[in-house]
Amino acid sequence: MILSYFALDDVSVNPPSSPGLVSNLGGSQCPDTALVDLFYDLSGVGSACSVSVAVSSDGGATFTIPATHFTGDGVTNPTAPGTGKHLVWDAGADLGPGLFQSVVLRVSSEGSSATSGVFSVDLRRPWIVSQPASGQTPQAGSGVAFTVSAAGTPPLSYQWRKNGVAIPGATAATLTLNAVTAADSADYTVQVRNAYGQAESQPASLAVVDDGAQGAEPQQETGGDPIPQEPAKQNLVIVTHGFEVVGQKADWIDDLAAAIRTRLASLGKTDWQVEPLHWEDRAWGVPALALLRGGNFGALRGKAFAEQQWQQVHLIGHSAGSKVIEVIAQELRKAKVPPTTIHETFLDPFVGEEGSYRHIYGANANWADSYFSDDWTWLATGGWLEYAYNVDVTWLDPDHWTVSKLCPFNLCGQVAFSPGVTGGHAWPYEFYTQTVTGEFTCAPDVGFALSQEAGGWDKHAALGADNDPVPLCPDPDASSPPGTPKPDRVWKPIPIQDAPRGARGSWEINGNSAFALGAGTGHGLAKASTGTRGVAPMDGPSGDATASWLAVAVTITNPVNYVQFDAAFGSPAGSEGLLTVYWNTNQIGLADERVADPGLQNYRFALPAAVTNGLYTLSFRLDAFHATSSSITVTNVTTGFYGLLEAPVLSLVSGETNSAPVLQVTAPAGYDCVVLNSTNLVDWAPAAVLVNTNGTAYYPLPKESAASAQFYRAVIP
Repeated sequence: MILSYFALDDVSVNPPSSPGLVSNLGGSQCPDTALVDLFYDLSGVGSACSVSVAVSSDGGATFTIPATHFTGDGVTNPTAPGTGKHLVWDAGADLGPGLFQSVVLRVSSEGSSATSGVFSVDLRRPWIVSQPASGQTPQAGSGVAFTVSAAGTPPLSYQWRKNGVAIPGATAATLTLNAVTAADSADYTVQVRNAYGQAESQPASLAVVDDGAQGAEPQQETGGDPIPQEPAKQNLVIVTHGFEVVGQKADWIDDLAAAIRTRLASLGKTDWQVEPLHWEDRAWGVPALALLRGGNFGALRGKAFAEQQWQQVHLIGHSAGSKVIEVIAQELRKAKVPPTTIHETFLDPFVGEEGSYRHIYGANANWADSYFSDDWTWLATGGWLEYAYNVDVTWLDPDHWTVSKLCPFNLCGQVAFSPGVTGGHAWPYEFYTQTVTGEFTCAPDVGFALSQEAGGWDKHAALGADNDPVPLCPDPDASSPPGTPKPDRVWKPIPIQDAPRGARGSWEINGNSAFALGAGTGHGLAKASTGTRGVAPMDGPSGDATASWLAVAVTITNPVNYVQFDAAFGSPAGSEGLLTVYWNTNQIGLADERVADPGLQNYRFALPAAVTNGLYTLSFRLDAFHATSSSITVTNVTTGFYGLLEAPVLSLVSGETNSAPVLQVTAPAGYDCVVLNSTNLVDWAPAAVLVNTNGTAYYPLPKESAASAQFYRAVIP
């Protein structure tokens, strides 16, 4: 180990008109670098002045160390008097690796000087000299290299990472990727190690402008196996599920369908056909994508039901299945022959991350009812629907929690909460099943009793729709749960024309944020466009492009969780085009020409997760099926954020002497907060709902919480 002491002396080169006074000098080494930050105050200077810096290795007696790598106030540019003057010394460039120095700094000006305390500069640990190049946007098939330059006491070892995961065998200063594909789009970092420590590079973003499908050709929605109409059956009940984990089956819809059949048989109703509608193989992935798939599935199923000409139809859907039954109802309504009577029942409906389906569900029904619980899905499910009679069944959940609702300075009621990651979300269909079997007695005139097939259809006129949710059988002190939030919306156009991009098949740029794709018969050649690289036709058996795609690199500098655009199919009648949209290689949305409304339509697709910065690939792919021709125009492409930009902040504030401490929650005004409690950071339970009217709310901690370790967090539902 080499130990030495040295000091810095700042000497005025262009003296000011009056003596300067240097004070409050301090310095420290920046983590994982060989850079030293110096801060000082300068006063008594009549005009801006420059300074020079020298290094002493003998405690300030002499200044003989050749150090020249200084930047900042007074060196890079003359500096005016003020506080917090900043200099940066690249100690690694001047002294080289392998040293451990104890540093004393001295800055002087016109006879005035200030000396810092002693601190260390460690040049044994690795540091990054030059970062790997970021922002690369190659075409698929190209080679890419990332190189880092590092220093420190040798030997140095390297480990490259892709999105934080170590890449096997990537242990050199240069990472080479051959024949890149969209799957290589990611953030790359390298960790440099030696015997004294480690340093990590800044992320280097790579966006490969390639087809997001990566060889996995999109498939058309089939609508599932047909449901034949049984003899003498004129009316139909459909029961369907929502989002499901891959490999799981929603057996409860079979049980509910069987219970309805048994009930109708007891009522002597023989003209009703009751069917479960399974779509588990489409209901996976992120919930927003399951919602989109469910819409296409429901549209095709609805067309088939319309051809069967049912007289009365009762559609029952849970969670994302609410979208399925809504588009079935829409297709039945379009058919108009016969004038089918439609009843929709929503069970804890998934209303989308933005809540937009609150204004859609039930719009195509003669009447609709909705039964929901307050659970871990928060306001993404349940709550008020504009076109439905709304009922809150949380208090009926036998496992519900009763949670205090705190208004400023006082307790203002109780709210119910259904526990369990999925249990609370499942309670509404369990409740509805009990209304079929007769197990539910608290309010016998709700649920299945209001259906056409149960004989209660004439009651719906008095109930209406668009009501404040009615809590069933609540506790006497019950109050309303947290209200619907008012999220922030921020949208930013994507410059298609100017962004790095790649394409194949039949395509054309029609403006800075607009383009057209063509696929199938007559779409075999790529159209020329300035600035596009590596474009080639994707030919089918007849020389036509069976699929076309266009991909662009998107730089993100602010929070983003959605992609939005307008699009219109312009194909001949009978065309079967499918537009699939990818974020890197993640499918985020699709538009099926067979069920799309005519004209320009707005599409908004959620990303797999919110991103705040980096480089990504957004790609659009058009496939044509069954020897048809398809074309689509896409315009107004933007990225956007929907939600709260400001998260709640939880802090502990002191209470009065001998009293329990108080939690303070700071959040955007008007957003009620839920305080959650845990003893192990795994199992969380709601402790209170805080009414937040002015941006700050308080929760007095229970005195018994001091008996064991307690953890708290705050969320905005």
